[in-house]
Amino acid sequence: MRALFAASLALLSLGGCREGELGGVEVGFRVDAKSLDFGRALEGTQVARSVALTSTGRAPLSVEVATLGPFSAAPQLELPGGGQASVEVVFTAGDGKAQGKLLLSANSRTVEVALFGEGVRQLSCAPTAPCRTSRFDLEASACLESISADGAACVPEECLEGGVCRAGACVGTPRTCDDGNLCTFDACAPGAGCLHTAASCPAPSRPCHVATCDPLSGCGEAPAPDSTPCGPIDCVTANLCISGQCRAQPTPEGFVCAPKTPCQAEGQCRSKVCVRPDAGEMVPSFTVPLPSPPSGGPIAHGGNLFFELCGAAADAGCQLRSYTGGGFERFTTAHRDGALRAVLAASDAGVVVLSSGQLESYGPASGQPLWSVPLSSLVPASMQGAQALTSRGRVALSPAGELLAAVSFLPAADSADSGTDAGRGDAGLSAGVLLLVHVAPDGGLLVAQPLLGMGTESLIALDEAGRAFLYDSAGPLAEAGADGGSLLDSRPGVSSLLVAGGRVFAGGRHLYSTDGGARLAEVRWPEDGGERLLPEPLLLARGRGYGFYRACEPPLGPPCAEADMALLLRAFDASDGRTLWEAMVMPGGANGRLEESALGFFGSPGVLTLTEEELSGQKEAHLQLFAEGKRLFVCPLPKGGELGGAVFERSSVYALVERGGSWRLEAYELGPVPLEGSGWPQRHGLSGTRRAR
Repeated sequence: MRALFAASLALLSLGGCREGELGGVEVGFRVDAKSLDFGRALEGTQVARSVALTSTGRAPLSVEVATLGPFSAAPQLELPGGGQASVEVVFTAGDGKAQGKLLLSANSRTVEVALFGEGVRQLSCAPTAPCRTSRFDLEASACLESISADGAACVPEECLEGGVCRAGACVGTPRTCDDGNLCTFDACAPGAGCLHTAASCPAPSRPCHVATCDPLSGCGEAPAPDSTPCGPIDCVTANLCISGQCRAQPTPEGFVCAPKTPCQAEGQCRSKVCVRPDAGEMVPSFTVPLPSPPSGGPIAHGGNLFFELCGAAADAGCQLRSYTGGGFERFTTAHRDGALRAVLAASDAGVVVLSSGQLESYGPASGQPLWSVPLSSLVPASMQGAQALTSRGRVALSPAGELLAAVSFLPAADSADSGTDAGRGDAGLSAGVLLLVHVAPDGGLLVAQPLLGMGTESLIALDEAGRAFLYDSAGPLAEAGADGGSLLDSRPGVSSLLVAGGRVFAGGRHLYSTDGGARLAEVRWPEDGGERLLPEPLLLARGRGYGFYRACEPPLGPPCAEADMALLLRAFDASDGRTLWEAMVMPGGANGRLEESALGFFGSPGVLTLTEEELSGQKEAHLQLFAEGKRLFVCPLPKGGELGGAVFERSSVYALVERGGSWRLEAYELGPVPLEGSGWPQRHGLSGTRRAR
């Protein structure tokens, strides 16, 4: 009996099963871990961990090792009798969490070790400014930015060179823009770099000589080419330069006596009389039918047009549409919520649209939604239920694509019927709260601060450097800043604001310098004859400003009815405000309006206007050009239409027109009148953002 018990005990100790620490079975070895956690690792990198095996017998043991990707290990391990060995497991990180098993097998038995790891895809980290470094932090899964060490090389702003970092700022020496050409004026402008503009040489004192400029010697003069006009010219006698002398000559047959216009061929001298064909209606270069009425006028940017269509004929309620300057549709983005929208501004960063209490941005090339900022979330606690409103003239885009908007919060009783504020402010609405809203190019809200002392009709404008100016018709003019800005002046005027060429023109009367806000001049309009200054459009370029006003036309004396007032254009000196010339745009009784204006060049700087007036019960639109106090031409658009908005862009004027109950986009070529491309803030162009360009 004792012998039988001893034999059973020996058999159990050699071949029986007992509980182990892993797998529940003794397999000739033990492992020191039930699982391996590789933690977080960057995508594409490898992390190694080890599992220790301890032999439970005296004989050597061959252990088979198996696992699957993203985990790997050597396929076999030799474990010495009574000793230890380790299996190295490698985790190759992907994008996301991973888990697997390590299988250790010997003597037809297997032990499992659980494997865990997480791969993290690294963000592309770019510093937000010079003298900053940005790195990806694995644990935070975010980019962390730090200040570069002093002395590190950096790329300074355009007007500096040899940049080095000092206390987190990129400093350098002034950039030299001298091109060695005495016929250019050399300067450096932030955001543009070196600029080389043609030098202005003084006019020669001798007739029939012209100013010249040699790049090496500078200004001089030379005889004018033969047949250069040097005095009065008509179709009988022409004063022309011949061999450097001004001589009266019989005017040759076919001599051009009147220039070509967009609707009329040039005039030529025939039998001593200037013969010119009659002016005809302008013919559109293209016409595009529209499925529904526009919501506000078009905005132009980069040669492309943007506008909103809203109406029953549009299947998707409202839609954002874009066309090329040649009339080809670029994209249509439908808004499914049915809310009324209006385009406020456009730039390379996006097309900004106002919907019901929300600012939205869409890709300027694709029309895809980029971001939205609900203005309702910014309503002050004391004005819950108030409606948020803004409009063209109160929204601006910086050169970097940042959005600044003056947003009014008005009591619900005042704003219930106002809808989308696609027009020119909140005139007539009672006072509310005004915020300056600053939005990053990616839609992140940077600042939403109250503008104390400013009314709900405040306008905003940017200069070429991106500095923001605010103006309210009650008088305040301020330069906006992160601290709320600084007050520059408090003189009242009409609701108008324009920044161009280093000048701020506020209230239709006062000119200030953009550098420090010094008051430069005042434009004096007639004050005691019932005259009324139009708040816009205003134009400012080449040292001249242009504005429009209404006045009673003689023989009517003031006061007179609005319908009896004539519309006049005034040019003034932008340095001292004095009047240079005036011209009548529309006579009294025309019952018309000024739709749009622009700066053009037709031998000398001029102002193009697009007007609409009612004649014999029918509305007619006319393109006109004024220069030096004279109307140089008037070109009628086709009759039978009504303007719904227009914009000048590049070499055309584009109009949204209703004809016979249907809407269309029409384009008219300006032909021999090139537009002035500098310092012209259009109402509905990038200056719809009120920004000088």
